[in-house]
Amino acid sequence: MAARAWANATLADQPQVADDDALADASAAGLDAAAQAAIARWAIDRTGPAFCGVWPDNADAVAAFLAAASQWRTMIADRNGRIVTRFLGLDYAGAAIAWSARGIEPDSDLFDRLTVIEMAARDALNGETGVMLP
Repeated sequence: MAARAWANATLADQPQVADDDALADASAAGLDAAAQAAIARWAIDRTGPAFCGVWPDNADAVAAFLAAASQWRTMIADRNGRIVTRFLGLDYAGAAIAWSARGIEPDSDLFDRLTVIEMAARDALNGETGVMLP
């Protein structure tokens, strides 16, 4: 959700979701009772704004993605007789420099979550609307 909003330049336009909606999303996603309880505690304990599309557990992955968001590998392709830019994925060599400059050291867990964001953003940038789950 957040990656598509970023790619479409509508991240700030997203309506903030009420805490009840965040819990409903967690339930619909199949999160177990312990995870739902953690979300409920987070909703009660936090002092920030309403949930806006980034789960707290993914905030570090979103920060890493945004740090490297200018490091896309692209190619030129023909689409129905028109030349278009296709986004392939992040250039990890360039991304590593961006991450290093910001003190981000991706471990395998962070990298896995980052690539989910990257693929969703890539699909949105390429105009693909289907939702792909890992």
